[in-house]
Amino acid sequence: MLSFFLVGGALLLSCATANRIPIDRLDSFFGKNVEVEGFVTVASGTFASSYCYDSNCTMSDCGFAMQDTSGGGIWVAFSCSSSYAKVQIDNRVIVKGTVNLQGGGTSNETILAIFPVKKSSVMVVKGESFNVLPIHQKIHEVSGTGQLIQVVGTVIHRMNEVNGEDPPGCTTDCYGYVIWLAGSSGSGSFVRVFFNAAPGTDFNQINTNFTIGDRLKVIGMSGRYITPEIDPRFKADVTLLPPLKK
Repeated sequence: MLSFFLVGGALLLSCATANRIPIDRLDSFFGKNVEVEGFVTVASGTFASSYCYDSNCTMSDCGFAMQDTSGGGIWVAFSCSSSYAKVQIDNRVIVKGTVNLQGGGTSNETILAIFPVKKSSVMVVKGESFNVLPIHQKIHEVSGTGQLIQVVGTVIHRMNEVNGEDPPGCTTDCYGYVIWLAGSSGSGSFVRVFFNAAPGTDFNQINTNFTIGDRLKVIGMSGRYITPEIDPRFKADVTLLPPLKK
């Protein structure tokens, strides 16, 4: 029987079988082989500029993110030199693989991921897609869970104002660009927004669109590098909002 579930404000069709694990339970299957099903929220290769496939970063990660009817999100990791199926946002996919940490990091450095065991372990269900809407979160709720989320905050640092990040216009050995958003007044919360500089992205021009004090709505994957962050997928994920009325 087909069922519908509400995830992030959107209805998803459930086609899960008894053998497939809900994504929000994958932390209980660390090191084990699993099968999951869901819809793509980040296309293959979008974060290749900053995501390493292995702990020594000898290979880039051209994987993708997906989300299922449980509301859970997960990264699917594979090297850019592999021949796994390349997927697009909203594709319905079935993935088999081993649960581990993305990039070979530790639990406080990176996010949980599935590593497919072979080429046939990533299957795109042709003719089926769904637009997964982001889950609305407050800035202090961002925790690096792999979900597609949306936050609203105020810019407190612009790109290249945090040491060690690539400058806008970077053309070689570029990881990405950073801004920091603060939560509502008096909350004391803030979060990093990381714009990956993968080929084909359009973030080189985005730093001229706002200044410190601007309010932004940001959509992206709930990621992590040492601390939680939001990883927008493309320029349209960032919207300049009107200032709050005093």
